Amino acid sequence: MIEIAKSSLRSPSFRAALTKLADCPTLDAKVAYRIMRTVKALDTGAVTTHNEWVDLLKKFVPVNDAGSFVLNEEKTEFAWSEGVDPAEAKKEIMAFGSTLLSVDRDRFELEQLAPACLSASDLAALEPLINQPE
Repeated sequence: MIEIAKSSLRSPSFRAALTKLADCPTLDAKVAYRIMRTVKALDTGAVTTHNEWVDLLKKFVPVNDAGSFVLNEEKTEFAWSEGVDPAEAKKEIMAFGSTLLSVDRDRFELEQLAPACLSASDLAALEPLINQPE
């Protein structure tokens, strides 16, 4: 079972490392197939998570005519809806990002991913997908 923080799904470093892994032509065919199935499951989870996040934000932030969330005048953060306590809203939004998405896929052994020549930062980003070596 793979468990990953919902906020990590959209992390640029996670997406870049996952793409590097998915595009590697030197992986064993069975490993590459498992990676493809895992990526597909993670993408499905990411869509669901994004929809949940949008629904959560709608509770706190107004939406303009174009369907975008409204920002404050400085464009530094959301323009909170009337009656919303920004500190409590931010706390709930941050808590949502730290919840885990569970994907019914097996983790990978580090040796299976070796042909991808992943960097230390790639491995750090992909850590939720890798069995921890003893």
